[in-house]
Amino acid sequence: MIFAGYDLSRKHLRGVPMALILLLEDEFDQAVLFQEYLSREGHETRICTGAREAMQYLAATPHDLVITDIFVRDRGAVVPDGGLRLIGSIRRAWKPEGCATPANVPILAVSGAFDGPSKEYFLEQAQAIGADLALPKPVEPEALHEALEKLLSA
Repeated sequence: MIFAGYDLSRKHLRGVPMALILLLEDEFDQAVLFQEYLSREGHETRICTGAREAMQYLAATPHDLVITDIFVRDRGAVVPDGGLRLIGSIRRAWKPEGCATPANVPILAVSGAFDGPSKEYFLEQAQAIGADLALPKPVEPEALHEALEKLLSA
């Protein structure tokens, strides 16, 4: 489960402004958990399963935050259309003219793909290419709330 110990019946509205959040997550169950948590925090979430789809949404509609899984899988294999590609595209190749979402949109990277030092390495890589913060999965609700508060209040 993505949110360790999270009770979906609890409502968390603790000073974080309402935001439109783009979520890149390839696992349906985890995407739903993220969406339910974010909704209970007062946010609207748009779910995408690949970087290309996410970039289309970001270009068409202004988003306040991007949360992206670092790796996207298709039939068990990691595909290149994942979070690292999305982060790099936003930070390095994004052309703000005519795009609704600015290139400096806050980005939170998450990953549960690996355990141990490999997980930390990939979280660090996500930050090195432009993610503002990175969290390991399972995501603790308090850590996610603190990340939202930090990224949305900047």
